[in-house]
Amino acid sequence: MTLTRFKTNLRLWFWISLVLFVVPWFLPIWGVKGDAIMPAAIWLILIEYPDHLFESFMGIFMFTLLFGIPAISVGWILHCLSVMIRDTIRRRQSHAA
Repeated sequence: MTLTRFKTNLRLWFWISLVLFVVPWFLPIWGVKGDAIMPAAIWLILIEYPDHLFESFMGIFMFTLLFGIPAISVGWILHCLSVMIRDTIRRRQSHAA
């Protein structure tokens, strides 16, 4: 039994990870008191209230890590699955022809 080497598709990985990173910024996060805030609202706070520069940057940094690390990891797994499925379909088509 030989191991199959799959070719990495960096563009596919980038786009999957980008979608997984951007979407959570616009989903509401429910607080303890029942109020909701979108993480993207931190950018508006940064623009409207420049006095809170440090707090805004800390919030953006924390959400970037919170959304970025899982987006890259899950994006890699989804990318691997799609590359393996695509390669399997191409092999079956080439053997059938």
